Amino acid sequence: MIASLADLTRRAWGTILLSAFVGLFVGAVIGLSNDSIEAAVLDLYDRLFPVVTLEPPIITSLTDDEVVLLIGGEKHRYCEYRKPMQAAGKSIAGTPIELSADRIDKEESGVTRPLGRFPAGLWRVTRKGAASVQLYSTHVCNGRVISTLYADVRLP
Repeated sequence: MIASLADLTRRAWGTILLSAFVGLFVGAVIGLSNDSIEAAVLDLYDRLFPVVTLEPPIITSLTDDEVVLLIGGEKHRYCEYRKPMQAAGKSIAGTPIELSADRIDKEESGVTRPLGRFPAGLWRVTRKGAASVQLYSTHVCNGRVISTLYADVRLP
């Protein structure tokens, strides 16, 4: 009987510890705000189903002061185009550098494109010593602001 009582006590402690662990896990999940769970799910959705996918940009001109990129891609989701291209860069050491970008093949219209393939045009980006340049655009999808990477080019 004493052996049975000791065995029962060991089993009870195992059950108690398991219950405590499950309770802490459930509490942690519930403790996360619904906003953070929703943001994580929507972020994952945006990664799996991007607004646009892009062809590798083509460098059409390269000097010490600027690089000209030809960009195109395919739009998969209807989202409103909000901001023109924003440029950024990184030095050889990886330090961020603020750059500027201008469309040079025609005036940037800022119009939301229909679904399907599209040419994004020729973009002149200042270098300012950057070893790589990135071009971003902003879309609004169902009220959420999404930043889309249009180009990420390592410069020679």
